[in-house]
Amino acid sequence: MSVELKVKKSRVSKGGRTRLCKDAFDELELHDGDDIVVKSDEKSVAVKAFSDDLVEKDHVYLRKDDMNRLDVKEEDTVTVLPHQSISGKVKKKIPWPKKDKTG
Repeated sequence: MSVELKVKKSRVSKGGRTRLCKDAFDELELHDGDDIVVKSDEKSVAVKAFSDDLVEKDHVYLRKDDMNRLDVKEEDTVTVLPHQSISGKVKKKIPWPKKDKTG
């Protein structure tokens, strides 16, 4: 599951955190502090996400460092999706046998 959002520049310059509009936050089923991936055409960054009622609908506030890493400017569109760890991906793909409780 992912959403397309327009970039707004955060007033804080150091990267690693972002604020999303409430609708996108809810659609992605996130909780404050969850890791997300923000993707531009060719690059991506992982950041911690926080919901903010003051962020305009269909927007994400990115910090200057993250905008530079993604090579995006204000009003560019990025894709935002929940970050899934490698172990989480592996657990979904490997059918783990159930433990025998008779043992």
